[in-house]
Amino acid sequence: MVGRALRHLGLRRSELDHVVRLQNGDNIAQVERGSLEPGGQLVLTLKHLEEGATKGDIADLTARLSRIEKLLGAAT
Repeated sequence: MVGRALRHLGLRRSELDHVVRLQNGDNIAQVERGSLEPGGQLVLTLKHLEEGATKGDIADLTARLSRIEKLLGAAT
């Protein structure tokens, strides 16, 4: 099915795989939605649960955990 859609749009599988990787995905199964823009740009949106964490996300979580640990330590 994906192959037929790619042929219809005039795209190669390697182009699709490349765009998936640019979105930090591993394969097409992680894509929730895709659109071909008028200028020919392929835009993909990964499924929410498939999106990867950024370094900023990890830093934010680390800071939050540190604050929780301090609060728990102060409570004892």
